[in-house]
Amino acid sequence: MRGGFGATSSSAQRALRASPTAFASTPRRSQSAQIDGGDEDDDDGADVGVPSLTSSAKSLEREITRRIDAYGEQHPDVAAAMNDLATVHSENEDFDRALTLYERALAIQRAALGDAHPETVQTLTDLAICHLDRDENDLGKPLLERALEYQEAILGPNHADVGAIRDVLASLDGGVR
Repeated sequence: MRGGFGATSSSAQRALRASPTAFASTPRRSQSAQIDGGDEDDDDGADVGVPSLTSSAKSLEREITRRIDAYGEQHPDVAAAMNDLATVHSENEDFDRALTLYERALAIQRAALGDAHPETVQTLTDLAICHLDRDENDLGKPLLERALEYQEAILGPNHADVGAIRDVLASLDGGVR
């Protein structure tokens, strides 16, 4: 079971992890995310809809290696694949590995794209959610508040993704936001 902001916010958490509307014009995230989404029909007792750790992780690790070979370690495409791999680990509750990957991806994106770039902001959001999943609200909440500021500037205050972040922050504040 996930920690942090609890099961009642799991739909908001999923919305924050992969926002198809906010990043539709940014193909790198979706390209690496579609490498291997796992097989939802596997009867291995895993949650339906949660990618198989081994198949997804191996595919994404190969993709990261391919991108490093093609573009170098500090390229935003490498960071996008790292973010996707981190999400697979996070969804499988391997939060230590996820945090390491999110932090590496965020450092690359900040250097290459800047703090306010949509991909950087998505990774910042993912990192915040991972901290919240680990019950590290003191680390996750300020990151999520910063992500909210960027998202409002990028998407506007009425966008669904902005609302999802507000919902998670409200759940952390006991429903006040």
